[in-house]
Amino acid sequence: MGTWGAGSFDNDTAADWVYGLERASGYAWVEETLAPVARGEHLDDPYDGEVAIAAAEVVATAGGFPGPNVPPEVHAWAAREGVPPAPLRSLAARAVRAVRDASELRAMWDEQSPEPWLEATADLVRRLGAAAEP
Repeated sequence: MGTWGAGSFDNDTAADWVYGLERASGYAWVEETLAPVARGEHLDDPYDGEVAIAAAEVVATAGGFPGPNVPPEVHAWAAREGVPPAPLRSLAARAVRAVRDASELRAMWDEQSPEPWLEATADLVRRLGAAAEP
């Protein structure tokens, strides 16, 4: 696992995903990343978990509730695309909870020191909820 911290973008997979995000227009690509994971699919692949968390962080950032260490590229993309639709915020929260509660990524973190990662994912879900408020 090319991971250096518990944050949403503290891994190679998320960094690669952001590279693709920069070329995306609109929220379709973000939604395509989140939807299968929110449905409980691909939870056996830690990479899908990492990109789902990164995509959810994009939604929180665009909703005005960025986490720590959000890359400047994500801030720029979020500013360009504007506030995400409310259903996407809900989808993002469901995806993060699915990864946090029962995924291979969670199992990998459980083998190490899961507390920082669990705190980071709980904070992301809270920020997604705050972003959903009018």
